[in-house]
Amino acid sequence: MTEQTPFEILIVEDSQYDYRLIKRALKQSEFQSSLTWVQRGETALEQLKSINFDVVLLDFKLPGMSGMETFKAINEQIQPCPVIFITGAGNESVAVEALKLGAIDYLVKDQHGDYLQLVPLVINKAYRQWQEKLDRLRMAEALRLSEERYALAARGANDGLWDWNLESEQVYFAPRWKQMIGYQDDEIGTNPSEWLERVHPYDIEALNSALRAHWDGLITHFEHEYRLRHKDGEYRWMRCRGLAVRNQNGHAYRMVGSQTDITEQKVAQTKLMHNAYHDALTNLPNRRLFMDQLRRAMSRSWQSQRPFALLYLDLDGFKKINDNLGHLAGDQLLIAVARRLETCIRPTDIVARLGGDEFAMFLNNVNSPAMGEMIAKRIQESISTPFYIDNHDIFITASIGLAFSSTKYDNAVDMLRDADIAMYRAKHAGKARHTIFDPELHLDTLQDWQITQDLRHALADNHLQIVYQPIMSCSPHPHLTGVEALIRWHHPQHGLLSPQEFIPHAEESGLIVPISRWVLEQACQQLQQWHQQGYPDLTLAINISYRQFEDEDLKTLFPHTAAKYNIPPQKIHLEITESLSVRELTDAFIVLADLRQLGFCVSIDDFGLGSAFSCLAQFPLDLLKIDQSFIRNWTPNNKNSAIVSGLIQLAHAINLKVIAEGVETKEQLAFLQKQGCDYIQGYYFSPPINPQQLHTFPQSMPQ
Repeated sequence: MTEQTPFEILIVEDSQYDYRLIKRALKQSEFQSSLTWVQRGETALEQLKSINFDVVLLDFKLPGMSGMETFKAINEQIQPCPVIFITGAGNESVAVEALKLGAIDYLVKDQHGDYLQLVPLVINKAYRQWQEKLDRLRMAEALRLSEERYALAARGANDGLWDWNLESEQVYFAPRWKQMIGYQDDEIGTNPSEWLERVHPYDIEALNSALRAHWDGLITHFEHEYRLRHKDGEYRWMRCRGLAVRNQNGHAYRMVGSQTDITEQKVAQTKLMHNAYHDALTNLPNRRLFMDQLRRAMSRSWQSQRPFALLYLDLDGFKKINDNLGHLAGDQLLIAVARRLETCIRPTDIVARLGGDEFAMFLNNVNSPAMGEMIAKRIQESISTPFYIDNHDIFITASIGLAFSSTKYDNAVDMLRDADIAMYRAKHAGKARHTIFDPELHLDTLQDWQITQDLRHALADNHLQIVYQPIMSCSPHPHLTGVEALIRWHHPQHGLLSPQEFIPHAEESGLIVPISRWVLEQACQQLQQWHQQGYPDLTLAINISYRQFEDEDLKTLFPHTAAKYNIPPQKIHLEITESLSVRELTDAFIVLADLRQLGFCVSIDDFGLGSAFSCLAQFPLDLLKIDQSFIRNWTPNNKNSAIVSGLIQLAHAINLKVIAEGVETKEQLAFLQKQGCDYIQGYYFSPPINPQQLHTFPQSMPQ
């Protein structure tokens, strides 16, 4: 009940007249109440079982069960509640008896009804007294529980108690104190040396200092952690707490306390600390610990001028190990690499795993780049020795970047960044090699990053452009059969950029996926317009990047877009590079086979630059596009002539059409016609054109 809610009052009164008097008295006062009236004790008990009343007004004389019997039943059968007895004059002794049994108060009826004025006051007073009684009971129960909890905790904690008489220099050690370090009760005496001489030599000075500080009043209470020698010779970690007892002059004459074995806690803390700074798989230092050590080394180097080197190592082709043998084998390989790297460094050096298949090494006292390169070569030779994992000989190489403290770095992050940049340059240069960082590499990296950022904005702001390279038949009278969609970018600072200048950045950053979606959408929309404008047989060639095969929606992207613009699948040629057909063969094969089943044509682009001959027969292909380098460097009697002739014959033998790129002269055209080439592209007929120029492009070309 609160001040805003009315009192819930149960009135047990057999006289309807008396009930009305009480009701009127309560209404005439400012007392807020909600009344329930019953005439029998039995009925009152039923009400109390279902409703929590704030106060019960109980008449002594009731039909059937008397008021006193009802009161006793309330206490025995129902939760006790504040009960005010109402009795007639001359029955005060009964009311007093009720008070002894737990009634909160009583009212005595009189002939003039004067007692009615007291009803609100008595009810209010009774309710407060009852709440105070409950509060006292709660406090008593809480105290009992607290004392019980303390007693259980003292037994459960199993601490070793001690009591040190500082004047007699005698210490009482409880049996549990002695058991903590493996001794029986009679094996340890009362001299303080029994304790202090067992403290670890590294800890005794700090313990004595803490004890003296407490005795001298410099610290209000004593608490210290130290190692204590066990009977078996091992040390256990202890936490000791104590409090000095002082005389009137403040002089400590006695000290009592307890000792707790915290060895398991210390071991757990040590393990947590180790895990926080070490790699869970290889147990090498992790990036956090490595960077901390690198910062310390840089600080020492600034002071002592001792040079050091930082190596950043990345395994080449590690993803293939995971893909082909599984991640468990990949993890085993990383562990084996870690152990091998540890054999390549000196005790003063550090090797760490930064994450994935990337490792870093900190090499002390490297006096020259030549010395750093020598160590890098030794590491690469060690890594190139095959690993035997899961019944397989695994061959793997490493790309390494080096940075040297002589560059005068301001912070560890910059040095690690530069070693990382050098490593990526080594990887892009062909892998299985090392590169020393120089400032030019950083500038190149910044430029590459800026190109990627600008490309992101160009895609968002629709600043990219598509041009179309005509594809001609290679018949005696060449005519237009299709176009290849090519992307161009007019950079605001660098002008027109060729695809070779920005597509690698798009592929590395993943932007190639949304860019390719945009090219497909725009090119199919344009092809639909051309079909409607009188070019119904025109085909469209679209390039596919290897990164697109990571897109789960690729299988549905082309059918959905073709259907959106009402283009037959046969009119869309999907071009993949020869390197893709080898590197991403499995994923590409599944996707392209499904698309080819739907009617899309598949061609292999830039053929002849790689080594995909073994894939020609089994890969889902319709066309083979000979790389333009073979055509542009062609002369009637050089090796390219034989190569091109052989490629055309090979393609036709396995039912593939052939497109030759880079046709720039009449002689090249004549040679290709003679060899039976099917289609040609090149500046001899036309450079890439914009969509409007197609309407002025001749449908056939004279020889």
